[in-house]
Amino acid sequence: GRYVMPVSACINQVSTILRSANNYYQDVPIHLRPRCLITAIHAAWRLIYLTLMSPSASRNRENHNDGFCLKRVMVCAGGACNFGPGAGAPSDLHLHPDAKRRIDKDAIEHNEDLAKDLTRVGALVDIFGAGCCPLNVPTLYPLTQNTGGALQVYEGFGEEYLSCLLAAFRRFTGKEATMDFRVSEGIEIEHVIGPIKLLTGATKRSSSCMTHNAVCMTSVERGHGVAVSFKLKRDLAFESAYFQIEICTQGCTSGHGDTPGNGFRHRVVTSEISVTEDGREFIASIDPTAIGVMIAKKSLLSVRKAMYTQKTIQSLKKEIGKRMYDIGYKFSPRVSGQSMWSKPLCVLKEKLAVLAEILYHFCRCPAMSDSTGHIDEKIVLFARLISADMATSVLMIWPRLTVIQPSPSGHVVVAENVAAVDIVTQMHNTLVLDCGTSVYVWMKRSMVDKDVSDENCYRNFIEDLTRGRFPSPHTYLCPENSPNFRYIQAKLVPLRKDHPDEQTRQLPALNSVDEGRLKEIRAHLLTSFQYTDEPSFLEWCKQHNITVNQPLSTRGTC
Repeated sequence: GRYVMPVSACINQVSTILRSANNYYQDVPIHLRPRCLITAIHAAWRLIYLTLMSPSASRNRENHNDGFCLKRVMVCAGGACNFGPGAGAPSDLHLHPDAKRRIDKDAIEHNEDLAKDLTRVGALVDIFGAGCCPLNVPTLYPLTQNTGGALQVYEGFGEEYLSCLLAAFRRFTGKEATMDFRVSEGIEIEHVIGPIKLLTGATKRSSSCMTHNAVCMTSVERGHGVAVSFKLKRDLAFESAYFQIEICTQGCTSGHGDTPGNGFRHRVVTSEISVTEDGREFIASIDPTAIGVMIAKKSLLSVRKAMYTQKTIQSLKKEIGKRMYDIGYKFSPRVSGQSMWSKPLCVLKEKLAVLAEILYHFCRCPAMSDSTGHIDEKIVLFARLISADMATSVLMIWPRLTVIQPSPSGHVVVAENVAAVDIVTQMHNTLVLDCGTSVYVWMKRSMVDKDVSDENCYRNFIEDLTRGRFPSPHTYLCPENSPNFRYIQAKLVPLRKDHPDEQTRQLPALNSVDEGRLKEIRAHLLTSFQYTDEPSFLEWCKQHNITVNQPLSTRGTC
């Protein structure tokens, strides 16, 4: 007979086919080219279904005594689905907004039903878009969200795109996992955020010991995380509370054709949580980065519920500032205002200052941008941040700036992590800004024309920095005064807007620079950086009646 080889056995041939793809030969605008994307996914589902129902597949399951085998559907898309079932509203027709919403709603419902069929056969859908044509991500998002796949958008079908496809194929992925949470009396689970969905009735009936907090994970893989927030129903009368998590997984697989985790796994983890009435002891025990990430993810859920409207994002930014003030009012010293009607000024110290800084960066991150942006980019960022683990979430919210320099042997020497502020670019030659899903390399103009060995140094450093992450972060070279320089400029704190004394207090490294050099740095900073309406960190604090008297943190990771 004739058999279809698994992709793991012919990965080189698949890579050759993708690299040899030619441009579209007909003279048709890119947004008008017919694309039956959902029909192709449906055909893939049908092939998987028929394969599972074949006699040979049944015998294979009996011999291996295992019913789990992950199937993966990888979609390379150059535009939105505009033809066939599951197609969104055509972009070339001037439809009424209500008619467009109705068409997109029907497409989403169709794709949700298709995702249920794919989940029943254990299939995972990864969608990788590229090019200049929008993908209409809102209609495609149910396919990746409900099956546990990835949704990525790239600028073109280049080497970075192909490397991401290969990494997606080779990554470990688990399916059919459930999580259940149990807490002490007086505490309840408020939110569970991550790559999850509600349990079906059949799953609940199969395990009678599950609580109402149980959820089903759409995928289990490295780089994913689940955030859980608690709510007190009443004051706790005991000295310690307990939190227990129960995880059940069916199996995991990779693109190499092996299934090292095949089989049922069950794990229970119990943690003790101390209870205290002392405010200082409570503040000393918190992790400000974890609290900042939890606030960020809960805020993004509110943004998605309101369909990413500009009004909702602006109101959420104000609400985050008010919440930071309420925390400071409860747990930090206060200074009375200038008049009897003004609010007292809260002085944040240590961990509360770090929490204020991470919330400030969250209000500036691309996911919370209230300016006009494409809905595809916003949903991709939202999906990545919601499902990311702690380390990646912190980097996406609070970028980490690192000074690197080549040694005489050609290896990279990491000098230190510095505060992510604009004035640092005038004090060092090469900087790397790690934002989790993207990495930016800043170089002075004098360093751009140096030999290739310096370039290889920072590329090797970035490979070591991002090894193991999926999706692979975008890498941008941003030399001084180049068009890409705006990426760095938009993400660094505009310290140039503060008074020189406030700059020195926030960045103590300026004290080691002589006065003449410092004046030169500040003058060059004002001429090389464009004016921005975004407030600096101190200006943001003043808007919400809080102040921070300690230097900015240099840690952008947990």
